[in-house]
Amino acid sequence: MVGPHGPEAKRAHWEGGARVVEFYMLYPPPIPERWSYPTDDGSLVVPGIICHVCGETWGMPNGEVVRGELKSPALVERLRDPQPLPLPEQQALVRAVTAELAASLGLTPCLAVGTRIGPLRVALSGLRVPDFSTSLFTPVVRDRVISLLRESGATGFEAHAVEITRVRREPKKRPYDLPRLFEMDVRGRVALAPEAKAFYDQPRPCPGCERKGNLRLPKGMLVDETTWDGSDLFKIEGEPWVLMAPRIATLLIETKLTGFRLMPAREFVNT
Repeated sequence: MVGPHGPEAKRAHWEGGARVVEFYMLYPPPIPERWSYPTDDGSLVVPGIICHVCGETWGMPNGEVVRGELKSPALVERLRDPQPLPLPEQQALVRAVTAELAASLGLTPCLAVGTRIGPLRVALSGLRVPDFSTSLFTPVVRDRVISLLRESGATGFEAHAVEITRVRREPKKRPYDLPRLFEMDVRGRVALAPEAKAFYDQPRPCPGCERKGNLRLPKGMLVDETTWDGSDLFKIEGEPWVLMAPRIATLLIETKLTGFRLMPAREFVNT
């Protein structure tokens, strides 16, 4: 979504006497029929929970990734099952996985619900894959996107090869090459703005799972710019959405890459 508020427009404004940078959010567009998109094909993900107090079942991808490799076949098998677990059982599984991955946790010291472990495995519906697609809130991109970002000196991300397990609609009459896909692992982080953090710090309704119920981030992805280290690509702590500096937004648009939209982060409403 780029228009009068996009990167071509004014990229910073003054608010309350302070200069505010206009950050942009990478947002997946509706899937056009002419494109094929990768879907997860058996990646290892920390399961969701069934709360023993409120009885709710919940869990979703959170965008965090741990690159360490699990050696225990039993743990690998348990993580391949996406079904939520009773809270005590889920916590015991997380403790076992944490113990084995302790040296690899890095920026993810706590394995939350939805954290992915190890490489991303995807199946393709076909070979016509756009420059940007998403899987588990992580951008999956063609090799030319990584080259473009590296050539521009973009910071705040790492690139990891994606394993393509199969192509559902393979060409039958000619040999073909698989597209080179990479996971754009965004490592830059910033904190929520104080007014948004105060919203999140409201009392949580369930003492068992501490689920936040219907609480949502108020209008806009509000960034505490004092915590921004200048990374071109980053995420707000605890949120899966990918944000970027204005120069990267302009670069992506001017290069006419496919498979993405941009919107000013301050205009995004998390519902």
